[in-house]
Amino acid sequence: MTAVYLAMMIVGALLLAFLAGWHQELLPLERRLTEPEWVDSTDDLAPPDEPIEIANGRVVLRLAEGATLAFAAPGLDVGPGGAALVEAVGGRRLLALLDRGLRKRALLVDPDRAAQGGTLHAGLLGHWRHGTGALLAGAGQRLLACHRGFGRDRIYVLDPQQAAAGRALSLGVKQTFLAPCRGLTRLHVRGRELRVARGDRAWTVELA
Repeated sequence: MTAVYLAMMIVGALLLAFLAGWHQELLPLERRLTEPEWVDSTDDLAPPDEPIEIANGRVVLRLAEGATLAFAAPGLDVGPGGAALVEAVGGRRLLALLDRGLRKRALLVDPDRAAQGGTLHAGLLGHWRHGTGALLAGAGQRLLACHRGFGRDRIYVLDPQQAAAGRALSLGVKQTFLAPCRGLTRLHVRGRELRVARGDRAWTVELA
């Protein structure tokens, strides 16, 4: 019987580990889930020039007013579309980053403080586990995060400061959009228009 109990404990531990890593894909956060009327677009949906450069363990942020902020971020692994700027109360800019490393964390950073201190850690305001997160886009004080799931992708509208303060994605989710397909490769906001694409096909929808 001891061997049976031991086997059951091992299986249980493996199941818990699986759920910890994949619960978001199995049970996505459907808070205020809506399926918007996506409109096929033939326009050029290429995002504006990316002001955020991440390479060789360093983050460089080129601001619209011409200034440049730079700081070290050793070990940071951010893919295309994995960084976005959002606004904090008072107009302060914040930088959200999807780290694809082993811990799969989304980081919220004050880039001015990080640049003054010379490291990402000097400006780190908080983080949360992003799980299946793939793309980010800023929309004023809101952060849009595209996550993979069974069927179509989910696009979460977040309050990033709430998520970071509680170290939980779920605490920041205000609304969930069902994407037009699975595997989006681009996500950005222009004015009040959310623009997404996969390969050569693109869609748009108006944000509330």
